[in-house]
Amino acid sequence: MAWPMSCSDRSVLVDGTGIVAMLYALCELFSQYRSDDLAKTYHALRDFTGEYAEENAFFAVID
Repeated sequence: MAWPMSCSDRSVLVDGTGIVAMLYALCELFSQYRSDDLAKTYHALRDFTGEYAEENAFFAVID
């Protein structure tokens, strides 16, 4: 999967698309609502991505 709004040429496998979508959505929501719960959820998901070999690609795609 490639993220069309990204300047990155990196892509992620299908398994990672949900993670990328959730990281992006949480980031967007936090920018609007500044909720501690959203921040905690984002950081927990970000920590979880460490279990994937594609971790760097996740953040390159949404950056």
